[in-house]
Amino acid sequence: MKNFLKNIILFSLFFSITYISGVFIFGHFIDNEYKTNLKYSRGYYGHLYSRIHNIKDYKNIDILFLGSSHTYRGFDTRIFKKQNIITFNLGSSAQTPIQSLTLVKRYINELNPKLIIMEVFPSTFSIDGVESALDIISNTDPTIGYLDMIFKTKSFKVFNTYLYAYTKSLLPINNNFLEPKIIDKDTYIDGGFVQREIEFNSSTQKEITCLNQYKYNDNQLDALHDIVDFAKENNTKIAFVYAPVSKNKTQEYNNHELPDSIYASFNIPYINFRELKGINDSIHFYDSHHLNQNGVTIFNDTLIQELQKNFPEILTE
Repeated sequence: MKNFLKNIILFSLFFSITYISGVFIFGHFIDNEYKTNLKYSRGYYGHLYSRIHNIKDYKNIDILFLGSSHTYRGFDTRIFKKQNIITFNLGSSAQTPIQSLTLVKRYINELNPKLIIMEVFPSTFSIDGVESALDIISNTDPTIGYLDMIFKTKSFKVFNTYLYAYTKSLLPINNNFLEPKIIDKDTYIDGGFVQREIEFNSSTQKEITCLNQYKYNDNQLDALHDIVDFAKENNTKIAFVYAPVSKNKTQEYNNHELPDSIYASFNIPYINFRELKGINDSIHFYDSHHLNQNGVTIFNDTLIQELQKNFPEILTE
């Protein structure tokens, strides 16, 4: 029996070392087109690399923004700064609550926000979070603290990418990567916002032929509860914000009462701008659910007024 257990332990150790070494060699030397189960892409879409490396310049902020592309494209740090509100935007592409929880746990002590704004676009609650997990692993220094996120995504691609990134971080490999401030139509703005060149939504005349329903993944809802609990444990206020989407996008779904009831059940401020007055589908969006800069300005000015009503002890005029 002792020999059997010894052999099991030795085999497990050998397999682990061999597997990790294989993943690193495969990830480091094989072209991306052949890596179907590993995707390490530094400088991934959304400027997350620049955002993470910008954190060191921010301490004791007023507001921390978390969420998907509606976050880093929708909350302009410059507009808040004009009102003497210091913010940091920690949004990322397709970020789900599972990734939001991972990020806020890692960076809350550095940023020390008074208030967390969680952007809650319903579609992010129905996806697995693989895209966002790969983005985070590729553009941060991965830690053991990422394991919970990795297990919840249940993806070999995420697991292998983490093994590669973590192994790479332990080796004396030079990293001379520098992400450009301007990529295609996007410009990174200090504090985490990404400004897009002015474009206008061309899908405003689309005829809606089918009605979808929002669905919620239990793991994502659990993570949302954990974010709220974590904020309270750290004596940080928290609110949910539903960023504006076009009327066309809104009409694609017929169960808006579901997300509204879920968010309201948390007994924290829920500010719903799904159909913000004064926002026009063709003038204020660049696609069906992302605001252009004209829309961002209206949205942020209105949001600041609402936040000052809900959190006067934090945000004063």
